[in-house]
Amino acid sequence: MAALLAIVCALASNANAQSLVDAPVSVCGFLGVARGANEVPASKQRWDIAGGISALVQESRSRLLAGEMNFWYAQTSAAEPFRYATGAIVVDVRGRLAVNVPLEVPAVVFLSGGVGALFPLNQRVLAQPPSPDFEPNTPALALPLAAGVRVSLDDQYGVELRATYVLTTTDNLNAPHDGQNDGVFALTLGVVVRVGY
Repeated sequence: MAALLAIVCALASNANAQSLVDAPVSVCGFLGVARGANEVPASKQRWDIAGGISALVQESRSRLLAGEMNFWYAQTSAAEPFRYATGAIVVDVRGRLAVNVPLEVPAVVFLSGGVGALFPLNQRVLAQPPSPDFEPNTPALALPLAAGVRVSLDDQYGVELRATYVLTTTDNLNAPHDGQNDGVFALTLGVVVRVGY
């Protein structure tokens, strides 16, 4: 009985490994803009740069479920009287659900969410002295949510437009503390390259 159980487990493990090897894999390099969320008043927020790279592994049958890993950078800043600039490196993993849309080219809309880590890079504080409890460059938990559309141009290349909101567990992305956990909103456009099928 134990031998039979071992054989069944080995076959299941081999099938799962083969399914993973056969799963469609793609890489996306993206660039866009970002601004702070839950920070200073929205009217004072400026749009800054955002960009990075992501890897997506799709479920091999329907290709509507996927897992992704993102490594990206976002910078936020604000005008008078706050005048600060903060960069952040975000590393996260997400689950993705996609739905086919009826266009002339193959396309899907998707929602994704996950968890990761945010590493602040407090670059400059030009006005308003830091709050007494300000802890610059302290890593925090990141909870990203995203929605977007991915369009296939051919069998290997595509484009992806996504909007991402990242809620964090820190109030240290900018020096003026307001008692709320800071966040980042980003809008990016990427080029998709399939590296496995």
